[in-house]
Amino acid sequence: NNFMDSAAFQKGMGGVQSFLPDGCRAFWREAQHLPHIPTCTMRGVLEDHTLPESLEMISHLLTKQSGSSLHDSQVHVYDAVGYPVYCLNRNGRILKKCAVGDGAIQRTHHW
Repeated sequence: NNFMDSAAFQKGMGGVQSFLPDGCRAFWREAQHLPHIPTCTMRGVLEDHTLPESLEMISHLLTKQSGSSLHDSQVHVYDAVGYPVYCLNRNGRILKKCAVGDGAIQRTHHW
C-alpha cells in the first residue's frame, strides 16, 4: 500500500499511455501546424488560500506526484509551454519555434 502512494509509482503511472509510441502516433496523426503562427501560453500556480475545495484532492495528488507545488492542479509550471516537452518529433519542433516565450506565472488554477 505504501508503494502505491509513493511519488515514484505515481510518476510512473500518470500519463504513461500518451508516451508510448502508439499513443504519440495517435495524438499527432491529425496535427496540422504552420511554422509562422505564434504560440502564446499562460502558466499558473495554485496558492493554498485560493485553492477551491473541489480541487484539493487533485492538487495534493499532483504535488505528491511531481514533488513540487508549482502547478495549477493539472499542469506543472515547467511543463506549461505551447509545445511538447517529452515527446520530440517534427510537429513539436515546429511548435517550439513558434513559441513567443514563456508566459509570466499567474496566480490561478486549472478549472
